[in-house]
This record gives sequence, C-alpha cells and structure tokens, in this order.
Amino acid sequence: MNIISNNSQTIYHTIKKILNKYRAVFTKKSFQSFFWIIISIISFDQVQSIRFIWKHFISKYKKDSLNSLYYFLSYSSWNLNDLMIKTTEIALSLIPENLADEKIYLIIDDTLQEKFGDKFAGCQSFFDHVRRNNSSYLKGNSFVALAISIPVSAGEDEINYLSIPLGFRLYKKEKSKLTIARELILNIIKLIDDKQAVILCDSWYSKGDVIDTVEEFKNIEFVGAVRKDTAFFDLPPEHNGKRGRPRKYGDKLSLKDLEYEKTGDYYIASKIVKTRLFDDPVEIVVTLKELEGFKSPRVYINTDTESESLKDCFLSAVRAKNYSDQKNGSTMSEVPVLKEYRLRWNIEIIFYELKTFWSFGNYMVVKEKGIEAYINLLATAYTIVKCYPFMIENKEEFINLSPQQIKNNLSRYLREELILGSFVSDFENTKIYGNLKDCLHSFISFRDAA
Repeated sequence: MNIISNNSQTIYHTIKKILNKYRAVFTKKSFQSFFWIIISIISFDQVQSIRFIWKHFISKYKKDSLNSLYYFLSYSSWNLNDLMIKTTEIALSLIPENLADEKIYLIIDDTLQEKFGDKFAGCQSFFDHVRRNNSSYLKGNSFVALAISIPVSAGEDEINYLSIPLGFRLYKKEKSKLTIARELILNIIKLIDDKQAVILCDSWYSKGDVIDTVEEFKNIEFVGAVRKDTAFFDLPPEHNGKRGRPRKYGDKLSLKDLEYEKTGDYYIASKIVKTRLFDDPVEIVVTLKELEGFKSPRVYINTDTESESLKDCFLSAVRAKNYSDQKNGSTMSEVPVLKEYRLRWNIEIIFYELKTFWSFGNYMVVKEKGIEAYINLLATAYTIVKCYPFMIENKEEFINLSPQQIKNNLSRYLREELILGSFVSDFENTKIYGNLKDCLHSFISFRDAA
C-alpha cells in the first residue's frame, strides 16, 4: 500500500491525515480498526452490516478477522466522549478568524430507529408522532443527539452555518433523555467556554436538566419552543420599600391578551416576561394563523433579551418568505420561524441523511456499547465528508454539494487508488514494480488527464 500512503496528493492520504486527528483516542491496534471502518463507510453507498464491509472491503486490505471488528465495537476500551471531544475540536477549528466572535449553536433532539427482535439493547416501544401505518408506536431504539452549527464564510459579508453531529447516545429507561442531553453538552463545555453558545431545541427539551445547564453557564443562551400552556407573568413591580420579600412575578399573562400584529398570513406577538423556567426575564414570541378561536399558537423563548428583538426576526423571516407566484397569481407563504430557531431544523436534515443515505439503521450488534459505537462512527464518517471542503485547500467545488455527493466523489477515487495499490503490490519483479510505481503515481495524481 506504499504507492498510496507515500503520495500526498491522493484522496486516501488526505483522509488518513484527517483521521490522524483522532489518533489520541485509540490504541495503535484499535486505531487501525477505526481507520478502516471509516474508510469503508465512505467507500460504500450502503453499509449493510459490519460483516458486509469486512467481507467486501476490509479483508482485502487488512489481515485482521471479523471478530476483531466486533471486539473493537463492543469491548475495546476507547471512549465515546473522547471521540466527541475530538470532533468538536475539529469543528471549532473550521471557524474563520473573522467569524470567531459569532455565536455557535448547540442543537438537541432525539430520533427513533425501528428494529425487529428483542435482543438489541434499549429496544422498546416508542410513541412516534410521524407514523403513517395505522399505528402511533414504533418498536426499536431511540437516540439522543447533540449537533453543532458553526459559522463559515459564504462570500463577501455573508455567513452560512455548517451543522454536524457531535454525538449520539442510546436511550434506556435508566436515564432520562434530558439527563443524557445535559451530559452531552457538559462533555464539550470546556471547549466552548470562550464562545457565545445558543442551545436550540423543541418544546420537549425546554425543561429540567437542559434549562439547568443554561442557568449554570453564563456563555450559554437558549432559543427554543415551549408548550403553549407554560405559565407566563408580567415583570414584577418595583419594591415599595415596605417590609417583606418583594414579588418575584407580576400578574399572570394570557397569550390571548398579547398585542398581535398581522404580517403576511400570520399574527405575531412579542413581550418581555417572567417564567418559572428561568430566573431572569425572557422574551417570548407567539405566532398563529388565526386570532379567531386562537388555535395552535406556537410559543418561543429567547433568554438573550438584550439582542435583536425576536419579533423583528419573525417579521424579517415572514417578509423574506412571502412572495407572489407570478404564474397563477396566488400568494404563497411558509410558517414563520425564528431567525435562530430555524437552525434547529438542521439536525432533522442530519437524521434524514444518515438514515436515507448512510445506513444508520443497519447495525447488527446487540450490546449497548456496540450500537453506540457503530452510530457514532457513522456520524464521524459523515462529519469528515461534510467538513472535507473546509479542511482541504482548493476544494471549493465541493462546498455547495451535499454530503452524499461528496462521498460519491471520494468513494470513486478511494476505490480506484486502493485497487491500483493492490495491483502494484502483486508484482515481485523489482524493476517492473519500480516502473509501474512511477507510472501509477502519475496516473493517480493526475487522474483527470487520463
């Protein structure tokens, strides 16, 4: 394999250089298993199982047995928290210097994966609100995930946000999802102590341990949806100077009594209030389509009351998204969402891509550690591919491609390089080998010229 590893221009060498950033997480032997599993995931459109990638790929280039891969997943001593820390360090290193003061976003959510049989750790029946098969329940595993969105340059004075998964943890009844989410955040908290971070989540995570984490760290803010029956209060009146403890809350508010403004197809209201979720005042924004009947209001909370008004964010989002269809003269609009809260949807895109294109549900290991290891290695491969255009010079043509398109390009080059490397290693005549080596070096480096 020297023909590949000694040529710094090959895709194989480039990915190996990136994966070496994870070297400290593993022992020498386990790093080799990690390396070839990641290379295999990138090289195949579908990973049907660990046995599949060993039989059709790894066994051709590495002499270790199939059992060594299962041992690496379920029994090896490497730590998922260390893997997550390295991924976070890589993500933060991609932030340009001119955007170093921009906020970063930590997105929390969970996802379900259907599995058949009772042998998989954590396998149970879960309520699934998106089921469309005459049942609202799904039997399988649930994973709590933490993703990060970092600012990257997108031309002059434009900022895009690159969202990548940092870690997945298998949910079991012994520990709540809120506690798991907090542990994921605390695992990387020291890496972001010099950053202004914002936690984004839906209404399920807007309570308990997640809120406690926001209260504990001064550099963490919160933008999230909350239940419409959450209690809100006016700001407390000034203390009148009389004996006794001053009021902590003002009068209780009704969402119906807020001042709504019609913007596009939606009514929007914004107000600084007190709530039992946080000690300090917060800003709430309520949106709904019809005031009459007050059906299905959506309520959002922002803990940064000194920043740009959330109401202004809503208004700008609505005006940007409302447009006229010139063809049939109809007015089309989308439900307005917060400028920052919109980034929460990126974790849903990550879930969709991992499940549809990255074989998220194809794990056949049954132990908790093995399942978590497989899912997190898959997420690592996804992260490396998605970050590839930002980590390698002169790869700007990849920036606007989806992770699947980037993987297809890398896969084609990787397999080509590995096949050529194996072809050369079969030659025993040193003169023939030397000549072929020089020719193939040129072919691999300048493949487009062929």
